[in-house]
Amino acid sequence: MSSQPTGADVYVDNQLKGQSDILVGSLRPGQHTVALTLDGYQCYETTVSVAAGERVAVNATLQQLTGSIRVTSDPTGADVYIGGSYSGRAEIEVGPLAVGQHRVALTLEGYQPYETTVSVTTGETVELNATMQRQAGSISISSPPAADVYVNEAYVGYTSASLGSLPPGRYRVRILLEGYVPHETMVMIEGGENEGLDPTLQPANSP
Repeated sequence: MSSQPTGADVYVDNQLKGQSDILVGSLRPGQHTVALTLDGYQCYETTVSVAAGERVAVNATLQQLTGSIRVTSDPTGADVYIGGSYSGRAEIEVGPLAVGQHRVALTLEGYQPYETTVSVTTGETVELNATMQRQAGSISISSPPAADVYVNEAYVGYTSASLGSLPPGRYRVRILLEGYVPHETMVMIEGGENEGLDPTLQPANSP
């Protein structure tokens, strides 16, 4: 008894004889039922007629159990990877896939990577709806030194620092330094981007 792949459990007349590849002897002449089972594959069954002194070869090609995954993303167009291999862009149905656990990852510029594990079952299409989260952005202010910085009216520290982990959106940046005219500007932060500011403050007594 041989199988592709090897390592299948071999049953003759409902009795476990071992794992393929294997030679099963001491069978009485006549009809015998043969079954091979392996996790993730369809059961292979056949009937064999054995004559006295005869050796009969059974070569079983096992059929893998499969399913599929339909992947959608919000927003659409995310790159889809299954098991580390690129599968296309959402919305997409990927299959056939072996029954069992599959690691699914989605990436989209400006958004945080999305990762999860999906269990694929026989003959079924698993629905995966991925909601992508925008990446945080940052604001870096290089000058003037030692000026107080406010973002949306909240004090955040001194200049020459980077303000990170900011959700995408509009921010009012105000820079105050004694003896200088306050500097105020609006900054638009996109996902994953850094907005640099290098303002020149005007002396308060300038004409």
